[in-house]
This record gives sequence, C-alpha cells and structure tokens, in this order.
Amino acid sequence: MKKLISAEDITQCHKNGLDTLYVTKKTIVTDLARDLAEEYGVSIEVKEVADKQEVTTEDLILLLKEVLAIGVPSDPFKAVIDPSGTTVIDGDSVQLEQVSNRQDVSVLKRELMNDKSIKLGFLTFNGKNCPHQTSQEEVYYVMNGCFNMTINEKEYAVKQGDVVVIPKQTLVTWTSSEDVNLLYVNY
Repeated sequence: MKKLISAEDITQCHKNGLDTLYVTKKTIVTDLARDLAEEYGVSIEVKEVADKQEVTTEDLILLLKEVLAIGVPSDPFKAVIDPSGTTVIDGDSVQLEQVSNRQDVSVLKRELMNDKSIKLGFLTFNGKNCPHQTSQEEVYYVMNGCFNMTINEKEYAVKQGDVVVIPKQTLVTWTSSEDVNLLYVNY
C-alpha cells in the first residue's frame, strides 16, 4: 500500500524539529510537500524498510542480553557475568529508588547499566501530570500497566506490550492512576 506525504506532514515534521523524513520507494510526495520541505530545510530520503514483523518475547530477551553486554552492571542487584560477556541480572534482586519528591506522584527507578552512550533500567511510576524533558533518545517497553502520554499537546494511550520511542529534547507528560512498570533504554 502506498503512503501519501502532504504539506501537512512536512509541517508536522518541522514543528517536531525533524530535519529528515524517511520514505519508501512506494511513497508519494506531493509537489507542495516537496516545496515546503525545501523551505523548512526538511530532507526527504528514500530508505527501504523490512516488512513489519511481530516482536516476540524471545526477541526482546535477545535484545536485552545484547544491550546488557555493552556494560557491566553494578550493585544494588545481583548479576552473573559469563566470561563471554553475557550478563544475567536477578530480577528479584533489583531495588528501585524513589526519584520523585511530589506527594501526588510516585516514581521509582533503577539504572542497570550506564555506559556513557547508553543507559538501561527499570522505571515504575504512578501519578498525574508527571512532566519529563528528554535529554537523549529514549525507548520504553511497557511491561505492565497503562497510562496517557502527552507530547506536543497530543495525547496517546499507552498499554502493556507497547514500545514508545521519544526523540531527545521532547517534553513528555505522563498520567496514570495505577502503577506502570517500564523497561527503558536511553542513548
């Protein structure tokens, strides 16, 4: 199925601070969209993507193992590190730290790895209007719970099993009336 890129799509890219829009060979870009992209300095690049595949639990476990191999975790949790570099963290031993001082918001966090270029950890939150300004690209996997996320005045409903990718320098507001557990990677 072909996708159509209009002037509205280019305007949204510009508003979001994107300087490149990736499209496939099958994408149709209107002349007005091309003109507007040039005016805003948004580059339109053709990039082929593989067919969408369903991400399985096994895929996520393999990805997590690869990410953990980049750095060596430290206390306060138990981990076994194989001579090959494979790291297994005992999930029951991970202790989360309180990182919010607001009474109406509960945010707990434990960084499992902090290599200068990448961070990995768990995050649990519960509360209303939890604003967060990203300083790096951030990827969240929702392990359980659901919440609403507001970015650029648009609200998204996020639920267990979803993956959220947030660009750096983005103001995000999370709201939830239940505990939400996330696995995060910042890079």
